[in-house]
Amino acid sequence: MQTGVSVDTNDQGYFRLPLRPAFGPGKEITISVDKLDWVIRFPIDGELTVPDSLTEIVRVELLPKGSKLLWSHERIEKFIQELAERSKQEGRREGEEGARKEVDFGRYIKDWAVELGFTPEQAREEVDRWIAGVEAKHDDLYKLGLASFAKKEFEKAAEQFQDSADARLRQLADTEKQQAKLEEKASRLKREIVRDLSLAGSSLLNADLFEEALAAYHDALGHTSEQDDPDLWAAALIGSGIAQGELGERIAAERAMEYLKASATSFRRAQQVLCREVPSEDCAMLQNNLGGVLKEQGIRQSGEEGLRLLGESKQAYRQALEVFTRESLPQAWAMTQNNLGKRA
Repeated sequence: MQTGVSVDTNDQGYFRLPLRPAFGPGKEITISVDKLDWVIRFPIDGELTVPDSLTEIVRVELLPKGSKLLWSHERIEKFIQELAERSKQEGRREGEEGARKEVDFGRYIKDWAVELGFTPEQAREEVDRWIAGVEAKHDDLYKLGLASFAKKEFEKAAEQFQDSADARLRQLADTEKQQAKLEEKASRLKREIVRDLSLAGSSLLNADLFEEALAAYHDALGHTSEQDDPDLWAAALIGSGIAQGELGERIAAERAMEYLKASATSFRRAQQVLCREVPSEDCAMLQNNLGGVLKEQGIRQSGEEGLRLLGESKQAYRQALEVFTRESLPQAWAMTQNNLGKRA
């Protein structure tokens, strides 16, 4: 896709290239230079990736055609890789007698050399020099494969590319294992952070430092979610609701209702986890706490709204008593009955 955008550099050699929305961060683009007998040295062939940051400066270097600085290992490697891709169709053609026609690299090298301002012989010398250097090091299977391909040793090149792929597959497997371990460690650390912050909140509740406790639970909730760890999320939410309820009972009327409403909301959100299956003791205790907050709201609210809240409080206590039975949990049953009696 072409943008048709053209810009000039300023006196310091900088330019800003506006791009369409389709060319966002991470997209591959190709820039070209409209300067007679000059070519782009870097990025090679003008191909680059749009950076993530709009303030990041991308280096673009120009050189006159024929400059020896144009020869780089990266440029030669890229040429041979593209040569392999372009020539594969030609390799399928048949000669006059039905035999496979030998691939002619000469015309590709000629076109490449002319584009850069060199003779085909000069380009071939640079490729041969690069091949000799790669074979001398003998440490990169991918580059060795490119070297063998450039020498038309295709079976050898195929083996080297296959060996390179196998080596990268092993590296990928090791990397994925490391990533899995890191992800597991990160998940464990997040759970421990939420646990520690929740315990800090519980400690502050017992010290009657309710604002500080609420802040600790708020921090805990910032490190987890219902999707990440439902139980930890619900536990921190309940702690937050308790702190909000305690504040609602102790401060001035206007802010008291804000805290009490927030407390009821926290408890109801926690119900999504604790009470979505067979009611448990934790769910029953949550219902008991919700009943207490609704009662405090009902007392402070006049008229029909107050009566509605007191009715919801009574319903919450009765739902708790479905679990807190006299036979199985006599102390919890007595506590809830006492709360219900006071609110009846």
